Amino acid sequence: MDQQETIDKLTLENEELRKQNKANEQRIAELETLLKTFQAKLFGTKSEKSASIDENQLTLWDDNRVFTWSEHNDEQSAESSQKKVQKSQKKRQKRQRQIEGLAIVREVK
Repeated sequence: MDQQETIDKLTLENEELRKQNKANEQRIAELETLLKTFQAKLFGTKSEKSASIDENQLTLWDDNRVFTWSEHNDEQSAESSQKKVQKSQKKRQKRQRQIEGLAIVREVK
């Protein structure tokens, strides 16, 4: 009888191990699928359209309003472009005045 008890005990242990093995194989398959999904998201092709939108991130068009600030009209655009041109001319004139008094040295080798 001692041998029969050992055989029964080993048979039960064998069945338990087979169940654990099957559960582990299923878990591994789930994790591999999950890994492939994450790798596709991380390394796959990207698109500007995103399925998930962060709720904490502000959007440009809240409450269906387009931009809240006013756009430049023609006069404002002309004034801003004239200011930029005047600044660059002043820098050139200042540089010309700095180099006027310098002697020109030419070396021929």
